Amino acid sequence: MVEEKKPKKYMENLKTEISYMSKTMREFPHLLKVLSKRKRAEGLEKMVKDMKAGGVTEENIKIFQELMSIMIEIYDDEKITRQVDGIITGGLIAISLIILQALISLGKLDTPSTVSVVALSISIPLCACFLFIRFVQSAYRINIHEWNIIIGTLTFGSYVIGFIGITAAIWHAYALAGIIFLIVSISAFVFSMVYYLFASVRSTYMKRKAATQDNGEQPDSDIGTEAKSDPKEDM
Repeated sequence: MVEEKKPKKYMENLKTEISYMSKTMREFPHLLKVLSKRKRAEGLEKMVKDMKAGGVTEENIKIFQELMSIMIEIYDDEKITRQVDGIITGGLIAISLIILQALISLGKLDTPSTVSVVALSISIPLCACFLFIRFVQSAYRINIHEWNIIIGTLTFGSYVIGFIGITAAIWHAYALAGIIFLIVSISAFVFSMVYYLFASVRSTYMKRKAATQDNGEQPDSDIGTEAKSDPKEDM
């Protein structure tokens, strides 16, 4: 009798996990609002409301609010954001220029190399424009999250187009190498982002914990209040 119940219990757990994942995906628009200073309080309020309606305990909601508070603190850290942007964008420009120079010297181009030349010719100016925008924001102390939708879209587009151009260039040399590069690059990118999130959240949490032990006070995790008192608004 015990053996017969195991598959049924497994299917019930699987359905629960799928239901939880679907609910999490529906919360994504609220998460975007939480990352926006102007709509942060509204997004957090809706996410907490949905969690309560879904039967999440108050203890888990408090843990979620603390985690969101840490993630927002990381997101708002302009120094780290500029460093990450500079490393990714600068590296992409350097690699693209080397590949573009090599392809131009070939003379007659096949389909993959043609795709690469066109893609890199688009990506390089966009990346250079993004670096200049970051320089202007830093020089005049402009909030880097202003115009973040437009700038972020153009930047993400330049990264994707540049990645296509590099993949096409490798594909021109050897098709199998292009496929391997595509798979490994995506895997490495996902791993890097997950590790970056883990390391930054852990570091911020340890700093808060140390500050709490020194001051004997609980750090404020009410990000809704923080959003209301912030005079800056992103576009």
